[in-house]
Amino acid sequence: MKKKWWHDKVAYQIYPKSFCDTNGDGIGDLKGVIDKLDYLKELGIDIIWLSPIYQSPFVDQGYDISDYYKISEQFGTMEEFDTLLAEAKKRDMYIVMDLVINHCSDQHVWFQKALQDPEGEYGDYFYFRKGKEGNPPSNYRSYFGGSAWEKAPGTDYYYFHMFAKEQPDLNWNNPKLLNELYTMINWWLEKGVAGFRIDAIINIKKDPTFADLTPDGPDGLASVWHMVEKVNGVGDLLENLKKNTFEKYQAFTVAEVFNMKKDELVEFVGENGHFSTMFDFSAHSLSMGEHGWYDSKPIQFDDFRNALFHSQSECLDVGFLANIIENHDEPRGISRFLPSYAQNDAGTKMLGTISVLLRGIPFLYQGQEIGMRNCPMESIEDYDDISTRGEYQMALAAGLSAEEALEVCCRNSRDNARTPMQWDASENAGFTTGRPWLKVNPNYKTINVKSQLEDADSVLSYYKKLLSLRKSKNYKDVFTYGTFLPLYKEEGYIFAYERKTDDKTVAVLANFGKKEKTLYLKDSSASTVLLNNQDEVQIQDDQITLKPCQVLVIDLLDMEKRMLAGLPYKTTKELFAKQAVNKKKIARFNQLDPTNLEEIVASLKEILGKTGKNVFINAPFHCDYGSNIEVGENFFANYNFTVLDVGKVIIGKNAQIAPNVSIYTAGHPLHPEARNSGYEYGISITIGDNVWIGGNTVIMPGVKIGNNVVIGAGSVVTKDLPDNVIAVGNPCHILREITDEDKDFYYKKCVFDVQDYLGDGYSWL
Repeated sequence: MKKKWWHDKVAYQIYPKSFCDTNGDGIGDLKGVIDKLDYLKELGIDIIWLSPIYQSPFVDQGYDISDYYKISEQFGTMEEFDTLLAEAKKRDMYIVMDLVINHCSDQHVWFQKALQDPEGEYGDYFYFRKGKEGNPPSNYRSYFGGSAWEKAPGTDYYYFHMFAKEQPDLNWNNPKLLNELYTMINWWLEKGVAGFRIDAIINIKKDPTFADLTPDGPDGLASVWHMVEKVNGVGDLLENLKKNTFEKYQAFTVAEVFNMKKDELVEFVGENGHFSTMFDFSAHSLSMGEHGWYDSKPIQFDDFRNALFHSQSECLDVGFLANIIENHDEPRGISRFLPSYAQNDAGTKMLGTISVLLRGIPFLYQGQEIGMRNCPMESIEDYDDISTRGEYQMALAAGLSAEEALEVCCRNSRDNARTPMQWDASENAGFTTGRPWLKVNPNYKTINVKSQLEDADSVLSYYKKLLSLRKSKNYKDVFTYGTFLPLYKEEGYIFAYERKTDDKTVAVLANFGKKEKTLYLKDSSASTVLLNNQDEVQIQDDQITLKPCQVLVIDLLDMEKRMLAGLPYKTTKELFAKQAVNKKKIARFNQLDPTNLEEIVASLKEILGKTGKNVFINAPFHCDYGSNIEVGENFFANYNFTVLDVGKVIIGKNAQIAPNVSIYTAGHPLHPEARNSGYEYGISITIGDNVWIGGNTVIMPGVKIGNNVVIGAGSVVTKDLPDNVIAVGNPCHILREITDEDKDFYYKKCVFDVQDYLGDGYSWL
């Protein structure tokens, strides 16, 4: 995969109207976003996606744009937007705009001109069709309910709208309109916008015949998405959009895509796809009812896990998905995806962890980092969202009581995510000094940014650690480019997976259940816990016990750590590079003047991991890494000393090693298929004090040799040797013990004829 600038970034969606109000009018503004840039930077955010801030009558909260070149006055000015771009750039942050080009506002000048002449130039910017016998042209139901056709005043024409009647759909078959859109997009990119979140883009391709479809509801209408699923050719429109705009600026694009055909994934987000990424709505789609919110069902854990595992696996060799828990169009993730017993801080941290560390681009939504929840409303009048009001009426029409219909909205409304950001425990959650445009969640006194900034164990503090881990130097690659492997798919209420590169494996283990779960995870006993949302970690004998709502992120050791831990490993490019550095040192050592003792000793100190005083080796000498060898004081090794130190080699003081001795920590699997996999191992070797090893001896992996041992020439040592023995042979075996009677003899029964044979013999070094 060709690396792109956005691959390792973390994104954060701001719903400006509800983020931070600096002028007291009850509506968030651009100055509020600027004021909070440092907060977002400290959180670990790189990319900021702004929901629409264009000029709009706000029938659908800015997704009905009346002028693509103007900032809505309620948010601020174009000068303030330019300031936002500049301040973000100072902090190495990027601003992404919301791009709404399936439709515009009925107040846009294009549509106003179209209404004056539906058959004229601007009429062809939209879809005008004549009715049939006093009825709309076809039986399509809009996404917001009711007919997708609206009568143009004073004419026989209807215009098409897939969303609200105030949002007429644009005709992407019109070259002049497309040129207008391309020009507008490039204008924003020239200004310094880093890219776009692209709204409802799959809907741009229509069947211009608008033929009737089989009704799917009691109103006799058929949902417009049926047409979207049937029509072909959207890819050509999207590719032209990319080539005429995004591609020229290396812009980051994230698409909102529903109803994509199964074979279109590569086309959409592959190496040369239409978009950089697209949101994964697979889990969110589980809550969709057959006819609306009123017949939707609670999300079951197995379905949630299977949906995300499927999305991750499907996209693994294709591209990156944008992973979300919530956004402005969805209820809060804690309230939606967690059972009631898990809707606490531990559960919130758990849900955040399993999402942020998935393969793809993590997108946080404002308030997610402090654990904001759905907001209870007392009346349908408390809701502002046009979609919620439509769903409420649909629920009533389906026979639900007013109370039941309101409960449906409380669970599913988009306004759950649009309540004001909870900055502190002061009035209106510190969002505004005026009257907020939408109700503030009553829980703001206990769930807010200020209190969590002061609490090292808060959800916010945890999110900072989580994002820091994902972006850290040691783990950025594995969390960005590592493969995704589901774990424990058959275990109930366990959400677990591995992220893996050539030299790192990280496991994410989460327990969504009410009871403790014990899992067997090979090599976990030698692992490092990188993140834990609870106080206790229970790992023993490769068994991990997870408490309810506990999540652990575990480094199952990179290849060098695996090597030194005696676990199967593969030689990576990093290990090979480390060997190469040592080989250069060894080559220099072996070329030194053999009479220059000072230079030889200095070179050995540079090569070996740890040395005592008085260390000398006669060249030539060979080893893999050198850094894994530790020798004590008064160490001497003769010619052709070879150490394969993929495992630790620790040699005590006063060791003497004869010519052609080899110490092998390295080994390979016996079976050819296992051996051909490339995995090898290194088992550490320990040699005690006062050991003499005879010439041509080979010491095999894992051997421990005691103190005061003599090993005869030509031996192959395969087993441990205790203190005070002479051992010889192949395989090496104990010949006899060494006793005080041996002290006075230098060879067999030859007695010392000098008086200082018990003195210091290393003074020459």
